[in-house]
Amino acid sequence: MSLATEDIKELAKELGRIRQRGVRRVNVASHNQRPTEAPVLDSIADLYASLKDLDGVDRPQRFRELLWDALKKYATKNGMTDSAAFVRDLFFLPDAPDAPVVPGELLSDLVKRLGYSHKRAGFDHRRRQEFAEFSWFLVEFVCSEVDAQNERIKAERGKEEAEKERAQTKEEKKRVVATTKVPAEPRKGAKKKRPGLTPEQRKRQLAREKFLRQQLRRDEQRRKLRVRNSIIAAVLALWLGVSIALYLSGTFKQ
Repeated sequence: MSLATEDIKELAKELGRIRQRGVRRVNVASHNQRPTEAPVLDSIADLYASLKDLDGVDRPQRFRELLWDALKKYATKNGMTDSAAFVRDLFFLPDAPDAPVVPGELLSDLVKRLGYSHKRAGFDHRRRQEFAEFSWFLVEFVCSEVDAQNERIKAERGKEEAEKERAQTKEEKKRVVATTKVPAEPRKGAKKKRPGLTPEQRKRQLAREKFLRQQLRRDEQRRKLRVRNSIIAAVLALWLGVSIALYLSGTFKQ
């Protein structure tokens, strides 16, 4: 979006007219009123609405969304906090952009609060200056939103292209494997070959085999231990029997 200096000046004047009518009443038409004309602000608000998916909302809400979001951003700009509050308080209540307001009351309250009650010319000069500065920022704000949206779209397209390329590569590999590997026809009566084990299945199978080998070794050790104990018990029993017999026969008598 490109606007000339004359367009920025016209935008500042349009903001003044919107301020006098009130954002909620820009479309009011009666016997002595017509909808407020603001072609430059309309074009900016329409563009911003398309970025924020607000195409279905009416003109007052488009103005409100644009001005409120831009003023919040304007307040974060270095040295512009007071300027943002000045412009905001001529359009909205501080924390309620949707609340109904009376433009004349907002103006009177701000004049009194800033001490311009006896210096109305000074207030009007500042208002024109603040509106001119905010008009430049308003254009910059929408342009930055457009750039951010373009970057998001570019990133999403890049991601989609990368995913599409990966999918195509995967399909191409499948086609190459399918065309280069021709399975042999099974012989009649031959048993169907079972599919190979997956790495996880192979890992579990090896673990089971290791456990069975360990179990067999433990069983063999237990069997040998029982045989040895049996031999020792038999020898002890024989020795004990011989000792008893000798004792009874008097061999061990003193």
